[in-house]
Amino acid sequence: MSKYHGFVLGLSLVGFCLACRPYRRALRSPWALVALGLFLLTLLPLWYWNFQHDWISFRFQLGMRFDGDTASSTFSLAQLIGYWLISSAYLFPLFGFPLWWVAIRQSGRLVAASVSHQDVQLAHRERYQIALVLWLSWPIVLLFTLLGGKQQIFPAWPAPGYWGLVILLGTQAVVWQKQRPIWVRRWLWGSGLFLGTLSCLALLHLQLGFLQKPSAYAPFGGLVPVEQDGSIELIHTGQLRQLMAADPNLQAALPEVGFVFTNEYYLSGYIAMALHPLRDLPVTAFSQDPRGFAFWFNQTDWLGQDALFMTLERFSQDPAVIELYRPLFDRIEPLTTLALERGGEVVETVHVFRAHTFRETYRYPYGS
Repeated sequence: MSKYHGFVLGLSLVGFCLACRPYRRALRSPWALVALGLFLLTLLPLWYWNFQHDWISFRFQLGMRFDGDTASSTFSLAQLIGYWLISSAYLFPLFGFPLWWVAIRQSGRLVAASVSHQDVQLAHRERYQIALVLWLSWPIVLLFTLLGGKQQIFPAWPAPGYWGLVILLGTQAVVWQKQRPIWVRRWLWGSGLFLGTLSCLALLHLQLGFLQKPSAYAPFGGLVPVEQDGSIELIHTGQLRQLMAADPNLQAALPEVGFVFTNEYYLSGYIAMALHPLRDLPVTAFSQDPRGFAFWFNQTDWLGQDALFMTLERFSQDPAVIELYRPLFDRIEPLTTLALERGGEVVETVHVFRAHTFRETYRYPYGS
């Protein structure tokens, strides 16, 4: 219920039809009413669920997810430029910058042709093809790029818009191929080899700690200290499952508890993937940013049962994290620790606590 790019794409298609005279009749067609009816029928479960839950899905996507980001309360041109550079880097600069150049150039040609009503280099059919691609691409790309000047935006969010602009880059590459075939060949082969090498290094690092410092597999002693390596956030669920299966304290406790909880919604996903092949227990998140966990379970079903609280090393070192959950149980005691290794070094530690007798439900900011 959170992938709302489709709304923007639908509105963009309507905008294309309104902007291009030959396609305006499509909006007056009886098929447009049929499409609208199917659209409303398809979204009926979404509207009905939101109606029952205080429109939480829309409220969250349109504002609540940004409420905690106090550092970015005002628009910043520098932040916008920084986000644009980061997004171009994610596209790979030798593709990202040409992509923007081609998109802006084609947009300028389209506007000039529309104003002058003539363009000897831009036939009507080609003009409408370019217009369709731009209408389906620019709104998403510009929306999230501009929003990047105010809030933290993940590079994947504008991706559907970039997919369309790649068509224009490919078309322009055909023209460049005719003009400078050697340069285009070097551009494509060089980019492919670089990206392939970069992907291999990334996979080696994720699996073996190739760039990690220290690591048994790192050349020259490694480059990135473990405490500064963001890739350790990607928890190896297979290794975690093996550690769970081999830990006698955890294996003895699993049949005696009714559920498992963490303090972060993303951590609950990793724990669930590692745990479920071993034991079918509900895994939830007691967090003020619970996402779907606020709706997926009824906490009253667990009252009177024991639970396992699983968290990461950095959270376990904060006494406030544990104190937050003590009023919900009779007592919470350390049970065991699971040390995740990469390259022969411990990169993350999962702390497991036994929480005895769940007697008060956790209060989410929304949902049940």
